[in-house]
Amino acid sequence: MTATPLSGTAPLGGAAPLDDQILIRHQVRVLDLAQGFFQAGAFSALLKLRVFERLDGAPKTAAQLAEEVGARADRVERLLQAGVAFRLLEHTVEGRYALTQPSQAILAPSAGENYIGNWLRNLDFFAELFTRLEPAVLEGGPVISEVRGHLGGDPALTREFILAMHNYAALRGKDLAAALDTTGCRTMLDVGAGPGTYSFLVGAANPALALGLVDLPGVLDVAREVAGRYALPNPVTYHTLDALKDPIPGKHDLVLVSNILHMLAEDESRGLIRKLFQNVAPGGSLVIQGMFLDDPETPVPQRWPVMVDLLSLCMTEAGRNHSPSEGRQWMEEAGFVDVEHCRMPSFSVTSYLRGWRRA
Repeated sequence: MTATPLSGTAPLGGAAPLDDQILIRHQVRVLDLAQGFFQAGAFSALLKLRVFERLDGAPKTAAQLAEEVGARADRVERLLQAGVAFRLLEHTVEGRYALTQPSQAILAPSAGENYIGNWLRNLDFFAELFTRLEPAVLEGGPVISEVRGHLGGDPALTREFILAMHNYAALRGKDLAAALDTTGCRTMLDVGAGPGTYSFLVGAANPALALGLVDLPGVLDVAREVAGRYALPNPVTYHTLDALKDPIPGKHDLVLVSNILHMLAEDESRGLIRKLFQNVAPGGSLVIQGMFLDDPETPVPQRWPVMVDLLSLCMTEAGRNHSPSEGRQWMEEAGFVDVEHCRMPSFSVTSYLRGWRRA
């Protein structure tokens, strides 16, 4: 049988045939998308067995690690070899396994605020959601019943999830603290604060700023733990409430909402923004941070905003991600003026909208 050559392969619709190199690159890209679970699965096993934490400080043999995790040494060694293949681990001449320098910098707890282990373990939760993306498309979400457990229903799940959000925010929060002009602000209220990381980083850059955090009880328990990692001179008040249902106290110079509107239906997002208008002091502002979808006319959307939109589809009944132009419209409808869209310097997919209440 004669193989069909790649060249001359025409796509549907009678368009011109693809160049061989373009076709091969696209094949490789598609295969990488489909086969990514191989390396993701091995990496996940290394994370779940806390291999990077166990190697933080000193190399160990496969037998030593096997004793710690309660498994056979030969099986553990096979997994460790995958870590070496991924250049996450090194196999020393003495037969021990050690962290590579990049792994030490972000996967070991001794890395401090650069540590992202909680975030990476949390990706298993997202991966489980994405295995049910097809029924979410066909029937709607949420596709698993344990979603609420991550927001206070289960203390262990909540702690791991909120610390994962801290890992994420510890990187992006530095950009927000650098970009956000807080001139004249004396109070900031963080609604849906999660770990409180954004507030703590903005507060560290503005010692006179009084901070208020709003979230559910189990979530704020973890936020108090995270606050202990920062030498904050700022007064911090914790408001245990449901921002959608309960009255939100006070008027504040700055109100911050980060990465929560995509979990809400459009009418809930609009309602929350209208509600928060009453919590912004005259002359103050509302800041909505997120990984916004590109506007519809953009030819190729950015990957992460689309992924956030699909997570919303899997986790909620009516949540969806939205574009900056939609957010601007909602803010203007609520009474905010001079709404601007501000991009972050380092992470281009993260940006914020800021609108003002007239003095």
